[in-house]
Amino acid sequence: MLLVQELSLELVALVHRDVMPKARVGDPDLADQLGRAVRSTPLNIAEGEGYGRSRRRAHHFKTALGSGREVFIALRLLVSTNVVPVAQAAESVALSDRVNKMLFGLIRKG
Repeated sequence: MLLVQELSLELVALVHRDVMPKARVGDPDLADQLGRAVRSTPLNIAEGEGYGRSRRRAHHFKTALGSGREVFIALRLLVSTNVVPVAQAAESVALSDRVNKMLFGLIRKG
């Protein structure tokens, strides 16, 4: 398993533990979207990894990165609209950023 996939799985657990309880109450629609996107990231990484180094792999990694960027912005929106306190989302935001940077590097590397 790639490190980026392991980290994306950690992010799923972190978001569900730290962010989702308040998000579901304060902005249920955005919480639903965040939940789908955060789960989509490791799933697309796994699917892409199954293709070895190929165009299909790159396609799935790009899809994972799109979901990852959606996670990052959803977290920032929840904080900026005061649904979730900054301190409560900080670790999730930082890990989301790290996962996205790793995916971007993998896509560029080919």
